[in-house]
Amino acid sequence: MSWRIAGAYFESCNCEAICPCRMIGGVPGGRSTYGICYGALSWRIDEGHADDVSLAGLAAALTVRYDDDEPGSPWSVLLHVDERGDLAQRSAVEQILLGELGGDVLRLPWIRKPRHVID
Repeated sequence: MSWRIAGAYFESCNCEAICPCRMIGGVPGGRSTYGICYGALSWRIDEGHADDVSLAGLAAALTVRYDDDEPGSPWSVLLHVDERGDLAQRSAVEQILLGELGGDVLRLPWIRKPRHVID
């Protein structure tokens, strides 16, 4: 499935800027600033599609948490997808943001590290 999304992105977490978990130049990030990371990431999709399914006008938010000292420091994530989307749209946004359709999102920390998808 081919996909593309464009729009606004916002993130906030309890770490010092710039988040130390970020991959820079292909080098994975390190420990969080305070040992436990809590954050929220959000997307406003102004333009987008997954194959022939339009995603324009939808939004999503991902709440995240991980503990550096937990074995493997897996992410716990909860994805909220815009209720205005139909089943196909919501499924496509979910698959994109959880890395199931490949692409640039594969470099994001909640994709490349172990994780527990809560919902």
